[in-house]
Amino acid sequence: MIRTLLPAVLAFSIAGCGFTRGAPPAVPIPPVLTGAVSTQGHIALAPDTQLRVRLEELAGGDAPPQFIAETTIPRIGQPPVRFRIAIDPRVIDPKRSYTLTARIEREDQLLFISDPPVRVLTGGNPSQVEIVVKPAGGRKQPLSP
Repeated sequence: MIRTLLPAVLAFSIAGCGFTRGAPPAVPIPPVLTGAVSTQGHIALAPDTQLRVRLEELAGGDAPPQFIAETTIPRIGQPPVRFRIAIDPRVIDPKRSYTLTARIEREDQLLFISDPPVRVLTGGNPSQVEIVVKPAGGRKQPLSP
């Protein structure tokens, strides 16, 4: 009986070596997010218009997103506007979701916004993006800290 069981036990042992099915290895998080922001159609912007691009972690449920990093580019000129946000990869949890929000503002007036925010970094989402912003109607809308 031992002779009969030994080949079966060896076959199962060898079959299990090194062949595990699980999550694919984590993709390293880059230290920088890059991209460009453009408007729908050609729009002339005032010289003192600025671009803000913000990275946030989605908290889930009704909780507000958590701030991670931001860049502000003053006097942007005409879109598209290139941006770069330095991040610490250690604060990014591969199991969480992250978004970028772009805002074009002038004198505390929100002129354009990305709606919806753009998913980045985790879950197969990129670290380099093209964001198209939509008119916001010139409403005042401060960013939460």
